[in-house]
Amino acid sequence: MKLSDVNISLLYEIYSYIEYEPFCLFGGVALDCLINLSIDNIKDYDIGIESVDENLIETMEKTLNHKGFRTKRRNYFVGITNEVLILQAKRDNITLDINFLDSFNLIGIFNIESVYWKFPSLKIVDNNGINGIKSCKILLLKDIDRENPYLILSRLIKLLSKYDCCCFKEINNQPITSFINNLNLRLSKWNETKHCKFHESDAKIAHYDNLFDTIMRANNPYKMLNKISVWKLLRVSFPEVHELLNNKTSYIIPFNQISTKCELIDFFISKMPKEIKKSFMSKIELLKMRKNHLLR
Repeated sequence: MKLSDVNISLLYEIYSYIEYEPFCLFGGVALDCLINLSIDNIKDYDIGIESVDENLIETMEKTLNHKGFRTKRRNYFVGITNEVLILQAKRDNITLDINFLDSFNLIGIFNIESVYWKFPSLKIVDNNGINGIKSCKILLLKDIDRENPYLILSRLIKLLSKYDCCCFKEINNQPITSFINNLNLRLSKWNETKHCKFHESDAKIAHYDNLFDTIMRANNPYKMLNKISVWKLLRVSFPEVHELLNNKTSYIIPFNQISTKCELIDFFISKMPKEIKKSFMSKIELLKMRKNHLLR
């Protein structure tokens, strides 16, 4: 498989912003363009650079600022110990998430999100991602015991939502319910162990946030929420929402009347049983307090 002229033009467009090579483009855009899945008008690009040199990062930040981008830095972890610096740059409808990595091999927790394009070689690197979509087989590329389970769960929910959850029956060549049971066990043990701030609280709050984002962006939110409930995806990580979804016979979420994440959360609050509403609200408060986070 080769990149189309449109794909190649995109890589040159990104190069015109960051003025650095080599780099790679990964994430949803890299895969979706290859499987002919329509992408929206928001230009949100995940970029990888195999360097952690501070001088390079400072130079690139100045270059982007000069081109009218607003930038900010944040830290992320790939695995439990591999800390990654992300330089986020925004201008109009363009968002660049530039990941400074020790190696491109760190990209992707699952096979489906492991596809990336290299520049300037214009090569496609695919660790069974495209075939995974076509065959409806998800593979965890990392050791589950060496990853933050909240990050695994967040990525899994996004993938199941975006690529039609009903198609997927297996993860790592085992029934999807078996994989989720093992992941929930891992989550239970994780909650009983001390970790650094990112792994202890930031990843959990990001998981809550990503869940509401994913629900709002889902192609079929009703089908997605039904699968989340049946597969018990949130039984450990977000038990309040898990219980609410299990009791959904008494209400229907009016997605035709809900247009923002805030409105969705408010609806959940209105339907949350009294005995678990307090714990749910405590998590929502953490979400609201998240630094530089806009609950919109």
